[in-house]
Amino acid sequence: MALGLNSVAYVAEIMRAGLQAIPRSQMESAYALGMRKREVMRRIILPQVFRIVLPPLTNEAISTLKNTSLLSTITVIDITLYAQTIIYATFRPFQFYIAAALIYLLLTSLLTEFSAWLERRQRRLS
Repeated sequence: MALGLNSVAYVAEIMRAGLQAIPRSQMESAYALGMRKREVMRRIILPQVFRIVLPPLTNEAISTLKNTSLLSTITVIDITLYAQTIIYATFRPFQFYIAAALIYLLLTSLLTEFSAWLERRQRRLS
């Protein structure tokens, strides 16, 4: 719960910064063209905000994923705690810590590649 609340606070700050990065004149221009507020947000503002906030949001997701390994110290079940439980039963720490590290590496690599794909797709659309 604490990790989620911490992450939500960072995401809210990232979104706020993304919205503030869009010049106010773009919204005023859209209003001058007769667009409604919902239409302005959906067609003009949010696509630009998405492009701005995508890299920091991905970094936050990866950071949160990495921070879950710390949860095993307070006995929240995660990959590291599973590895520790198996190690206590088998007395083979090297294999299971390496396996846990590889799982974290795989998950962060997948998130990074997904982010890069989204950024390339966004560049092509604009």
